Amino acid sequence: MMNEEDLEELQSLMILESIQLEAIINLLEKKGVLTRQELEAEIQQLEDSMDALG
Repeated sequence: MMNEEDLEELQSLMILESIQLEAIINLLEKKGVLTRQELEAEIQQLEDSMDALG
Protein backbone atom coordinates (compact mmCIF):
# COMPACT_ATOMS: atom_id res chain seq x y z
CA MET A 1 0.00 0.00 0.00
CA MET A 2 1.20 3.50 -0.81
CA ASN A 3 1.86 5.92 2.00
CA GLU A 4 1.70 9.71 1.86
CA GLU A 5 5.38 10.00 0.93
CA ASP A 6 4.89 7.59 -1.99
CA LEU A 7 1.88 9.57 -3.19
CA GLU A 8 3.84 12.83 -3.04
CA GLU A 9 6.68 11.27 -5.05
CA LEU A 10 4.21 9.92 -7.60
CA GLN A 11 2.57 13.34 -7.93
CA SER A 12 5.97 14.97 -8.41
CA LEU A 13 6.91 12.47 -11.11
CA MET A 14 3.59 12.99 -12.88
CA ILE A 15 4.12 16.76 -12.88
CA LEU A 16 7.62 16.33 -14.33
CA GLU A 17 6.29 13.97 -17.00
CA SER A 18 3.57 16.45 -17.91
CA ILE A 19 6.14 19.23 -18.30
CA GLN A 20 8.33 17.00 -20.48
CA LEU A 21 5.40 16.00 -22.68
CA GLU A 22 4.40 19.64 -23.12
CA ALA A 23 7.98 20.49 -24.15
CA ILE A 24 8.00 17.63 -26.68
CA ILE A 25 4.65 18.73 -28.12
CA ASN A 26 5.88 22.32 -28.42
CA LEU A 27 9.05 21.19 -30.17
CA LEU A 28 7.16 18.97 -32.62
CA GLU A 29 4.79 21.84 -33.42
CA LYS A 30 7.65 24.32 -33.80
CA LYS A 31 9.49 22.00 -36.19
CA GLY A 32 6.29 21.41 -38.15
CA VAL A 33 6.48 17.66 -37.57
CA LEU A 34 3.12 17.26 -35.87
CA THR A 35 0.38 19.60 -34.75
CA ARG A 36 -1.17 19.43 -31.31
CA GLN A 37 -4.47 18.41 -32.92
CA GLU A 38 -2.81 15.53 -34.80
CA LEU A 39 -1.09 14.37 -31.64
CA GLU A 40 -4.30 14.57 -29.62
CA ALA A 41 -6.08 12.51 -32.30
CA GLU A 42 -3.33 9.87 -32.13
CA ILE A 43 -3.56 9.77 -28.33
CA GLN A 44 -7.35 9.39 -28.52
CA GLN A 45 -6.97 6.47 -30.94
CA LEU A 46 -4.51 4.79 -28.58
CA GLU A 47 -6.81 5.33 -25.61
CA ASP A 48 -9.75 3.92 -27.57
CA SER A 49 -7.67 0.87 -28.52
CA MET A 50 -6.64 0.35 -24.89
CA ASP A 51 -10.26 0.68 -23.76
CA ALA A 52 -11.31 -1.91 -26.33
CA LEU A 53 -8.68 -4.33 -25.01
CA GLY A 54 -9.56 -3.78 -21.37
